[in-house]
Amino acid sequence: MKKIFRYIGMIFIAVTMLSNIVGADPNTDITQLLKEFQDEDNPIDSSIVTSNINIIGDGMDTLDNALMTIFMEPAVSENYDKICPLFEKSNITGIKIFVDGQLIEFSKYEYVEPAIIDGRVLVPLRAIAENLGATVDWIPEEKLIKIKQYNNTVELVLDSKTALKNGSEINLDVPAKIINGRTLVPVRFISESLSRIVEWHPYNEKLNVIAII
Repeated sequence: MKKIFRYIGMIFIAVTMLSNIVGADPNTDITQLLKEFQDEDNPIDSSIVTSNINIIGDGMDTLDNALMTIFMEPAVSENYDKICPLFEKSNITGIKIFVDGQLIEFSKYEYVEPAIIDGRVLVPLRAIAENLGATVDWIPEEKLIKIKQYNNTVELVLDSKTALKNGSEINLDVPAKIINGRTLVPVRFISESLSRIVEWHPYNEKLNVIAII
């Protein structure tokens, strides 16, 4: 009888240890990161943040669901330094750009992503301009690009370090270039030309965030 109780006890201990392993939250560290966003103005559902289940009802994992929720709320997305660790957990790399708190989806622009050239960050012109409420016209015979936004008109020529804003000359650190069929320009040039501020949020060699506000 003692042996039976001993075996039952061993089985109980083994089951308990196994349940602890199986029940361990695979997203514990992610949960801690998500809690950084939890405040009175944060729209993230607490059930997402505190969930111990990797797959939730709609088939998306906790991280992807939370990221999607964050991007739907510009006020939350302003915590750019906190977003980088979440990107890293989701294996997202590259230079990610937010305009007024919304992440730009470069998949809508033939997947041409920002690039670092000669030490400067160049971004797809049309993607940035349109997200800033501007229009872009291309005059191929002159290699001329015209950007219009409200009362601002910016003109630049491919491979030129000089541009015009409302008739006044401004300089570019790196000239506009065509990469994979898209025109790329320095992010600071296009943003400041359209009266915006650029914030650089470095994280690591593979992932960085730029906020245009």
